[in-house]
Amino acid sequence: MPLPTTHSSSTSRSSRHSALACACLAASLMSCLGTNDSGGSGKTAAGKSAIINLIPVMEPTQNRALARRVGGGTAEGLESFQVAIEAVFMARDITITGSAWSNPQGFLGFYRAEDLMTEGHNVITGANALDAANDRFYVDFMTAAGRERIANTATYTEAELGEYNFVIVNWAQPFRVRGSVDLGDGRKVYTKAGSYDAARGATVTASDMLTGPAETSVAVKNNGGAWFRLLRPLVLTAADLDTTKLVHDTTRLDSAGHVVDTLVPAGRLNVMLVYNPEGFLTAWDTAYASAEGPSNAEITGPGGIGNIHVPYLDATVVPFRTGEEVWRETYLFTGLFTGADPERAGYGFRTRFELYTVGDNVVAASIRGLVGAAGEAPLESNNVFFVEYGAAGTLEIQSHDHSSLIGGFHRLAAPSSAGVADLTLGHIHISACAFTLVEKRKMN
Repeated sequence: MPLPTTHSSSTSRSSRHSALACACLAASLMSCLGTNDSGGSGKTAAGKSAIINLIPVMEPTQNRALARRVGGGTAEGLESFQVAIEAVFMARDITITGSAWSNPQGFLGFYRAEDLMTEGHNVITGANALDAANDRFYVDFMTAAGRERIANTATYTEAELGEYNFVIVNWAQPFRVRGSVDLGDGRKVYTKAGSYDAARGATVTASDMLTGPAETSVAVKNNGGAWFRLLRPLVLTAADLDTTKLVHDTTRLDSAGHVVDTLVPAGRLNVMLVYNPEGFLTAWDTAYASAEGPSNAEITGPGGIGNIHVPYLDATVVPFRTGEEVWRETYLFTGLFTGADPERAGYGFRTRFELYTVGDNVVAASIRGLVGAAGEAPLESNNVFFVEYGAAGTLEIQSHDHSSLIGGFHRLAAPSSAGVADLTLGHIHISACAFTLVEKRKMN
């Protein structure tokens, strides 16, 4: 029987801010982000200006090595994933305390839903989230039309020049989702409409969740947004305003095969917001609890038969300039736990690690737990905050406090090639964990 995802803790990858913090920020964001729904920063200062494009992308892993496992959903099984987006903006800096963030400094806005910001995101509740009146707020990340709603630009002037390190996405807590998860034994668990039970923190359905078709359901999360850190800061300079900024072009070779390093005009700045739905939903067939806490299903069937866990929006932000190629390397860590812990002994795990590169520079990275080969619950990691170069060309993937998430990692050149690296998932450390490069592909 597949097991559910366990509760996030203060060391979880979901370094997000609370709903209260989001509500308190709404007024200040209104003034910083402008006042019309079409995007941009709302700045009207005289003088030169330029823009940055926000490019939302839904891109599942194509290689089937990361396809369905017992109890873990595929991209094909996720028909709709809707988030009521309040605002998307960049910040120079934020204060991070445990799993929460606050005090964002230096706003540059891409998108805002003015009505939602004015009324407060709590206007959407678990009880009314499916009301047609709220359709205008929801962005479906599984459709091109949905993602196009936030594919806006941010306008900047001399006042906004400087270094930006974070992209912030604020949302209303109730998500909408429609899809199914294959349990691997011939059965599927389907999302079903139901009634939100605030005491249980879950949508309780009256319909059999093991019988299709899928229906749109509500998954209420416990916070109002997420931060995503730019591993390579996005730096706005006066040269960008003058369109005179130059960058190195090393793509050409001379007749002897040597790299010709020349300076060429830089392209327009972009921020790619990549959502990978592969392995996103987790499902199981009966109630489950462990020493780590009760099951955390956001959608549950009658009598606890049929449960689905819906994570937060899982995205990676990738800064690049028009004309630069963005590549994604997708690695899969796999293994079994050993040791004295009776709850973990023989427990299988699978972890997806993605690296985004421009040229040979790592500009973004993400780690996501997947359902184990025998249906074990995903084990989540902290957010990637730093990627540093170690000895002999290794990469050190680190959390916000420089604690190691992946250590001694060597990038691989060819899909299906393998290596080992140290992996830390919360309080669990696995030395010399095996990994494979399952996919390497161009993203733009």
